Amino acid sequence: WQSLGLLPGVDGDSFATDCTPDGSIIVGTSRLTYGGAINWESSGKSFIWDAANGMRDLRDMLIIDHGVTSVAGWTLFAAISISADGKTITGIGLNPQSEYEGWIAHLGSPSCYPDCNGDGQLTVADFGCFQTKYVLGCP
Repeated sequence: WQSLGLLPGVDGDSFATDCTPDGSIIVGTSRLTYGGAINWESSGKSFIWDAANGMRDLRDMLIIDHGVTSVAGWTLFAAISISADGKTITGIGLNPQSEYEGWIAHLGSPSCYPDCNGDGQLTVADFGCFQTKYVLGCP
C-alpha cells in the first residue's frame, strides 16, 4: 500500500478507483473537506497518476496534454475506470449545462498536440516542435 498524495489545493482525501493491469496508470478522485464532511459530488476532482508525472488533475491533463478543449465546461468529479491499455477512461461529472452525466475520454498519442514538449505550458518552443511533427505525419 502506498499513498498517491493529493491534488494541489485539495485538503480532503484521494482514493483510486481503477488501474491498468500492471498498475502503471491509476485513476480516481480527490475530494475537498468542508466543515469535516467530504462530498465528492460537490468537491471531487478526477485524477490520473503515473510514476513519471505523479498525481494530476485529469481535466487539466486532457486539456493541456491532449488538446481536448471540449472538457473545459465540465466538472469531472470522479474517474471510475481505465482500460487495460490506459487509453480509455470513464467517469461521472457535471456537463456544461450543470447536469450529472457520465463521460468517456479516449486518449490518443499526445505527440501531435499543442503542448508538444509536454512541459504543461504553451510556448514558442511548442510551435516549432508541433510543426516538425505535423510535417512528419505525427501519429
